[in-house]
Amino acid sequence: MIETTISKTGEPAVIIEPAELMIGNILEYKGKLVHVTSLSLDIDDEYQELIGFCECGKDTDEICDWNRALCDGLKPVKLTTNIFTNLNLDWGFQYEQKKDGFSIQANQYIRDEHNEIAFITYIHELQNLYRSLELKRLIIDPSIFDMPK
Repeated sequence: MIETTISKTGEPAVIIEPAELMIGNILEYKGKLVHVTSLSLDIDDEYQELIGFCECGKDTDEICDWNRALCDGLKPVKLTTNIFTNLNLDWGFQYEQKKDGFSIQANQYIRDEHNEIAFITYIHELQNLYRSLELKRLIIDPSIFDMPK
């Protein structure tokens, strides 16, 4: 679950729970796109939950720290219609943009008006959903994002 807290600078900060992440998830760190390279979860001590990540396109120079220490810099990347369009997903599901995110619908499997299977806001949520449904990783070219690589 993503939660909002107050950062060391007094600004609102988003905290991503490591249990919500998978290797390969795309996030933002200090204005740059990064991908998760390692995770270490400790159910007894949240301060021992480590997230490792590198800039997109790199597999070296990993940054690794405990989740609460990263809350000022590590952020989820919002999904946009542009991202969906550029992904060219051919997985049999449709999406509909809503006020705060995207409704993912499975029209071919559910034959009524309540065909929403998920509501997602961030790219890592889409990656996780895709992996759960397709049993493979969603590879994303960082060039589709409107931010520095």
